[in-house]
Amino acid sequence: MEKSKWMNTERIIWKNNEIERPCHKCGFCPYGQLVEEYPLHEEATKYAIKHDMWVKWSNTKGWPNDGTWIKCKKDDNGAEPDINSAVSKVKEKFSCDVFGHNCPAYYLSENVKE
Repeated sequence: MEKSKWMNTERIIWKNNEIERPCHKCGFCPYGQLVEEYPLHEEATKYAIKHDMWVKWSNTKGWPNDGTWIKCKKDDNGAEPDINSAVSKVKEKFSCDVFGHNCPAYYLSENVKE
């Protein structure tokens, strides 16, 4: 993921218990597509890398959507951390339960309430 030039997407400024996520109050995510700028399942990715869990896309039929993820070695061409297997093994503190990206509130939010 490339570094954003116009907003903080790298340094978490609020701890997990210091703020209330806005979606819990609103019932929806007020950040919309902005969440895609933030890390996806960061804790699960770190867990998968640490425990050597890798997968790659295998497209046996030749069609773009006809394929499956298969286990592989880290050095294989196209290898990526196996986030799907790791996500059930870690408790993600900052990730959104719906989208999976880290919640922007931990990076941007002002700690005020009405």
